[in-house]
Amino acid sequence: MVSIIIFLPSIMLSGIMFPIELLPKAFEMVGKIFPVSWGYKVMADSTFQLENLLPLVVILILAICVCGILLRKVDK
Repeated sequence: MVSIIIFLPSIMLSGIMFPIELLPKAFEMVGKIFPVSWGYKVMADSTFQLENLLPLVVILILAICVCGILLRKVDK
């Protein structure tokens, strides 16, 4: 149930179901938070560009740091 609550908005706000330009600017900004939108942009572009991959790498590094901090708190 929780996965649906997270998955569905991320797909709808990322531009996969319909163009992100159709959304209001506020929803467009929220959609850029989800890694799905950046992954879709990497796959949709005809040429590989590092600038499209960089946000995914930053999100990955942040997720690893947050998980590390949370796991340290659980071990204590």
